[in-house]
Amino acid sequence: MKPFYLLPVFFATSIIATAQVEGGFSYSLTLPQHEMNQNIRPVHSMNIIFISQVKNISKLSWGIEAGFGQYASFTKDQDIRFPDGTGISTKVSYSSNIATGGILTRFSLFKEAKVNPYLTGKLGYASFFSKVVVADPEADDDCKPLDKKTPIHDHSFFASYGAGLKIDVSSKKKPKNAWIDVSVNQLHGTSLNYINVKDIKEHINNDPNNPVPVSEKSVPLSMRFVNVATQTIHEHQLAQIYSSPLRLLEVKIGVIWRLDNK
Repeated sequence: MKPFYLLPVFFATSIIATAQVEGGFSYSLTLPQHEMNQNIRPVHSMNIIFISQVKNISKLSWGIEAGFGQYASFTKDQDIRFPDGTGISTKVSYSSNIATGGILTRFSLFKEAKVNPYLTGKLGYASFFSKVVVADPEADDDCKPLDKKTPIHDHSFFASYGAGLKIDVSSKKKPKNAWIDVSVNQLHGTSLNYINVKDIKEHINNDPNNPVPVSEKSVPLSMRFVNVATQTIHEHQLAQIYSSPLRLLEVKIGVIWRLDNK
């Protein structure tokens, strides 16, 4: 995927080399849709954007946007027990994040206006990555985790479409140099794997003779623990990994400034 990560650098260089360059930051609240709504929480993200008008078409612009968000970050007490009743109570930390990047276009209703509606579309890449970390027990003779950290990573290519408002808040009439940017976008992507943080599993011992059911859409996320006294190793389910198409509704608000002096 290295060539993909070089694309934003190429497009950023192209934008900076053109006239009427704008850049800014935004916060977005992204709501999971369809199957994803049953499994993950809303995503809170910060984004950066660079955009430039297409030469000779003042209402049309293009640019790049990248963002980083999080839909889970918490620690909870878990009771890990072996079949004989021994075990530990320990803390398990869950962290799930999303990184996105893409190329976008905008078509504004007016060439210039105090409040200027626009339509927008974007093609991009989303990376979902999660981590489950089990804390060490307080006593040396307690059951111990053999896998202290389990990373989960997957990605999806996506297309999004939506509409927004660019509200002029410039300190001077000409040239316009600052705007509030508000938009709503629907995002559709390919299928990917991610942790279900709405239904964290507790105290599930994986019995080899009676394994946890596996389906096309979900598999258990298990980690290994060892009984220090008997050296017996068991697996315990700590979460569920789901697979579904990427479906998100993004609500975004930010600020854009004009970067060139023309």
